[in-house]
Amino acid sequence: KNSFDIDNKLLTIKGIIASEINECNEIIISEIISNNLLDELTPIEIISVLSIFASESKETEDEILLSDLKVSENIIDTISKIIKIDEDLSNKSFNYKVLYQNTISLEMVEIANDWATNCKMENIYALTDMFEGNFIKNMQKITNIVQELINVFEIIQKPEIITKLQEIAPLILRDVVSFTSLYTS
Repeated sequence: KNSFDIDNKLLTIKGIIASEINECNEIIISEIISNNLLDELTPIEIISVLSIFASESKETEDEILLSDLKVSENIIDTISKIIKIDEDLSNKSFNYKVLYQNTISLEMVEIANDWATNCKMENIYALTDMFEGNFIKNMQKITNIVQELINVFEIIQKPEIITKLQEIAPLILRDVVSFTSLYTS
């Protein structure tokens, strides 16, 4: 479906959702919400799934495969569906000669999952060669995406998922990751 109802000159629900998203690809998030992909996930699984939008870097030499990730089947299944949406959008943009940038990275999925399950910073260092500042920035970005999702779900009136999303910030914002961090000022 389109984001705009041309006949009535009105934004559709997808258009309204997209207009509320600034932290990541608003078209993919609109599809995720429209397809209810987050509805059955736990807060930790939601963090892991949203982490695909957190990292700026693209895997090159050591490409991460979805099947290699040590996370729950729910996370892998949901990310797989999102990758399919992304590929579909990429194909459509190619057909219509519209610039579309792939923004999905699997670099943070295991790291975010471990962090959300109360892993210590020393263990995070063992998982990645990412700089601490980049890790903090990426985790804060997930928190920002969650806040935007809360706003969207308030608009489209889905209180059951808002409750879950409100549990996420305390899972992320602890230890070195906080909004008072040097990296946000």
